[in-house]
Amino acid sequence: MLAVTAAVIGFDIVAGRWITHGTAAAQSPFDDVPELDGKLFLDNGARAGMSTDRGQIVTRMPAAVLRPGSATDIQKMIRFCCRRGIPVSARGDGHATHGQSLTDGLAIETRSLTAIHEMSDDHVVVDPGIFWGDLAVATYNARRRTPPVIPTITKLTVGGTLSVGGAGANVHFGLQTDNVLELDVVDGTGTLRTCSATQNRDLFEAVLGGLGQFGVIVRATIPLIPAPTRVREWRFNYLSTADHVADTRLFTLRGELDEVHSEWLPGSTGPVRLVTVAKYFEPGAEPDGGHYLRGGTIPGLLAIQEDYDWLPYLLRSDALVDPLVNLGYDQLLKPWFDVMLPDSVAAEFIAAEFPEWAPEIMGLGVMDLKTVRRSRVSNPMFRLPAPDGSDLYHTLSVLRTSLRPGPDPAYVEYWLTRNRQMYERARALGAVRYPADSQDFTTADWAAEYGDRWPELVARKRRYDPESILGIGVDMFAGA
Repeated sequence: MLAVTAAVIGFDIVAGRWITHGTAAAQSPFDDVPELDGKLFLDNGARAGMSTDRGQIVTRMPAAVLRPGSATDIQKMIRFCCRRGIPVSARGDGHATHGQSLTDGLAIETRSLTAIHEMSDDHVVVDPGIFWGDLAVATYNARRRTPPVIPTITKLTVGGTLSVGGAGANVHFGLQTDNVLELDVVDGTGTLRTCSATQNRDLFEAVLGGLGQFGVIVRATIPLIPAPTRVREWRFNYLSTADHVADTRLFTLRGELDEVHSEWLPGSTGPVRLVTVAKYFEPGAEPDGGHYLRGGTIPGLLAIQEDYDWLPYLLRSDALVDPLVNLGYDQLLKPWFDVMLPDSVAAEFIAAEFPEWAPEIMGLGVMDLKTVRRSRVSNPMFRLPAPDGSDLYHTLSVLRTSLRPGPDPAYVEYWLTRNRQMYERARALGAVRYPADSQDFTTADWAAEYGDRWPELVARKRRYDPESILGIGVDMFAGA
């Protein structure tokens, strides 16, 4: 039976509000809410908890919050909302920064669904709300297996990153969206559909990286590969952005290392430019840095080398972030900027836009560069930068963070304006947006990014979400 803080029993289609036992007598006739395995909340605490995201910039209070007890709950409630024109958004960890997962209708809190339903040596079937780190720990401990691509910050949900793209440091496997065998999706009509590369392929392609516009992922089948026992990591510190990006390119294209990760960290006299590379190995077969680091602009002998066991290595970033969260990091404003740059212009763009490092520019933030091989990106509906003859492109994430908790409207307005200016300059160089950041995007902007694929995307939206109730926080198809 439905169990709620204030029991919700229906929806008044005349007044446009949810009905509880306490208000039913005073209301006109209403439609009954379906019986659920989970809970539907109307209280201010539950609603406020789903009213903003990691950015702390956009606030949108949902009318109700669903903590589903099953995928069937999501199916029932989307069907219910579709008939009444109630907007719906699903949210995992709320890692986006500009209201992408927010709604003033029904918010689905997928973190209540974290089960692992099936595991073998070559795949795992999971709920959308499980964190990638928890999944990787479970597959490693049970079978010494791992998903091919795991985000650097592992406290992100499977459903969340598959809805955006999901880049990791591994250079061999593309994006997380390229490493999915099958999805169960509830579309905007409340229909549960299984989709894959061979079944309902148009929905499969649209949902992966589709920002919640076509359906809610309620189950995912992820491939598994053998996990290493040990990892050897080398770190280089660069004086110039040109050398920094050049070595990132070299180590990725050569394909001998397993991970390449570039970042800019705060330093007392300017940015600390790091390239971190890693090679997986088994005890007794330790990798030779002289071989793997050859040809870089900095001699391999100058690299800082460390060895790790696999799981501590995998979870190392969370060990750094968790103390910040405990100190109030989640309450800081985060007008982040994410863009996918063609290989040929990445160093030029970064050097021009960030010639120096100052607290007033980055606050407590860092910059991050993830390099992906185009040939590993398999979804034809995923937007990529303009081709430039290189097999690489780079996702630049400017994780700018305020020094003090908000609100600060002037700070937000300044950085939203600057983000847009940077985006326009990047777009002129062939870049596209990675849409977890803070920007005001219009339907015309989306249409320009998708180019000749846009009409087909609109057709899929009409097919799978005919009432346009899904993903209003992104507002991709307004007027389309």
